[in-house]
Amino acid sequence: MTSSRLKPLARAIRLRPVVTRTRSSLSRDFEELIFRHAQVLSEGYCHHISDLDAMYTGSTMLTVDLERMGPAIAHAWSRSNARLLHSVMEGSVRLRVRSMRLALAEAARRCVHGQLGMAHVETRIRIEGTLVHVDVDVEAPVFLHAIKRRKG
Repeated sequence: MTSSRLKPLARAIRLRPVVTRTRSSLSRDFEELIFRHAQVLSEGYCHHISDLDAMYTGSTMLTVDLERMGPAIAHAWSRSNARLLHSVMEGSVRLRVRSMRLALAEAARRCVHGQLGMAHVETRIRIEGTLVHVDVDVEAPVFLHAIKRRKG
């Protein structure tokens, strides 16, 4: 009879793959309120470069009045926490991505005769009094040949 030997106990390695730090972030509920109450203003145009290519240049601005978002927000809002709110909104990837998607959808709506290429997007967030402004500037090539080839 052969004796089977057990492997020795494995040594535990104490490695922390994630370090948790205390930081503030925008709540999903507040993010939803921002997009629900935002007034959206877009402007932009497609200018032709050649028969096959064009360029879209435009801007989309979301404006939210925090005092009009409801009594809970109006009660919690004060000018003293504007700096913290601005910092948290600046760092919110979800807020930036949703704003960018809204601006790119507007760009696509305005350029129906072509397909948008890779866009260059700049986002700025500012707070003036109780107004939050999210400005999204978009520049993107528009490929008209994609549409013309399908027709031909």
